Amino acid sequence: MKKQKQTPALSDLKLNPDNPRTISERQREMLAKALKDVDWKPVKVSGPNPENLPVVTHEGVLKVGPVSLRVIQLSNGQRLVPCAELDRLFVSLNESE
Repeated sequence: MKKQKQTPALSDLKLNPDNPRTISERQREMLAKALKDVDWKPVKVSGPNPENLPVVTHEGVLKVGPVSLRVIQLSNGQRLVPCAELDRLFVSLNESE
C-alpha cells in the first residue's frame, strides 16, 4: 500500500473568520494540487446512467494535518472533497484554534 503523503501547505489551512465553511482561492489551488497526489482506487460503477451525469469512478484519502478526508474522482475527471468531509475538517480546525 502506498504511504499517504502529508501535504505541508494543507497542514496550515486556516478558516476564514467571516465564513468558516469557505477557503480562499489560494487554498483551493493548494487543495487541487494535493488531490493530484492522492492514491486513487477504482470504484465499481453500478447501474446505467441514462442522464449521462458524471459518476464516482475512484476514491482515495487525503491527509490534512491530523484529519484523513475521503475524496472522490468523477467520470469527467473532476476531483472533489465531499461536503461532509469538509465539515469534519472545519470542525477539527475550529477545535485546534
